[in-house]
Amino acid sequence: MLGLLVLTVLLGAAFGNKDFVGHQVLRISAVDETQVQKVKELEDLEHLQLDFWRGPARPGSPIDVRVPFASVQAVKVFLESVGIKYEIMIKDVQLLLDEEKEQMLTSKARSQARSTDTFNYATYHTLEEIYGFIDLLVAENPKFISKIQIGNTYEGRPIYVLKFSTGGNNRPAIWIDTGIHSREWVTQASAVWFAKKITEDYGQDPAFSAILDNMDIFLEIVTNPDGFAFTHSKNRMWRKTRSRIAGSSCVGVDPNRNWDAGFGKGGSSSNPCSETYHGKFANSESEVKSIVDFVQNHGNIKAFISIHSYSQLLLYPYGYKNEAAPDEKELDQLAKSAVSALASLYGTKFEYGSIIKTIYQASGSTVDWTYSQGIKYSYTFELRDTGRYGFLLPASQIIPTAKETWLALLTIMEHTLNHPY
Repeated sequence: MLGLLVLTVLLGAAFGNKDFVGHQVLRISAVDETQVQKVKELEDLEHLQLDFWRGPARPGSPIDVRVPFASVQAVKVFLESVGIKYEIMIKDVQLLLDEEKEQMLTSKARSQARSTDTFNYATYHTLEEIYGFIDLLVAENPKFISKIQIGNTYEGRPIYVLKFSTGGNNRPAIWIDTGIHSREWVTQASAVWFAKKITEDYGQDPAFSAILDNMDIFLEIVTNPDGFAFTHSKNRMWRKTRSRIAGSSCVGVDPNRNWDAGFGKGGSSSNPCSETYHGKFANSESEVKSIVDFVQNHGNIKAFISIHSYSQLLLYPYGYKNEAAPDEKELDQLAKSAVSALASLYGTKFEYGSIIKTIYQASGSTVDWTYSQGIKYSYTFELRDTGRYGFLLPASQIIPTAKETWLALLTIMEHTLNHPY
């Protein structure tokens, strides 16, 4: 018993202080528009401090919400009183967090990586560890990989992108970013695996080698470093950036609502305390502006893939408006091929379609902006799972998630190579 107590104290000290004891994640089933509106009313009640993991969108679309212990009873009574069904997906969020922390501590106690061959890809890592991995990878592959600093975060951290290139100037390129929402840990972890996979497969896998012989790949593993550091030190559930907002005690902007594509329209919030706060103006966040400047200066990016979790979806524009993207037919066909390649490994099923039709309206999102810049193959992934663990996917699923996603990425990259525009 004493050992457990010591571990709990150590975990608390090592992993910051926001605790989620008794917090539950409910899956709410709204069967009609009236019920969707009722859930939206809940969303507006700030004192409940609800954290929507999947927000209210359309009838029949699952709504997942983390409910703090103090609000659990009130929320359940409200839902029951208006006849809205719900189930408990996660009974106590803190229990999952404790398991995650323990897994990280035990895997760290075992190994200190001196090379990318001994690096542990099957555990979650801190920002420092990921930046350390990046340096190891570059040192091991100096002719092939370079680390580019594209900016600094609000809190002054460097923002790094890995460039994989076999030579040539300003070649057509593929961009992949992960972790723009900092709590989506399986995305950054998958990208670390992708980075190593690229070094292993080039020269071995003919299909992949052809891609890299003709195109460059840019990989931004930690797109929101301040938020990511904060998920490790203070609040595992943090989603936004960490910028300060004048006149508000609330911190941070949703960096996936901050792009200059339908900025400030439906599907984002003007309330700085909201998880989907779009910021004072488009590109207000240095994490977003750094990518914008990079993409515009480069001018030859042909595919742009932004990776999120969770829900098992592959999405393309638009998110902020109902009209079909001019390339919708091709984007849809390619998405279908990509999810079919993904499913070929473990049978993991992904849905695909435009953002607005497949999940909900979302304005100011990454791929709507990149598409508006003429990058035809603009896609967003939502990786595993469909809600059993949500953002708290066990580390045992990192490598399987990365492996299956890689097959989908390869499909998109090959198509981009073979269909120049």
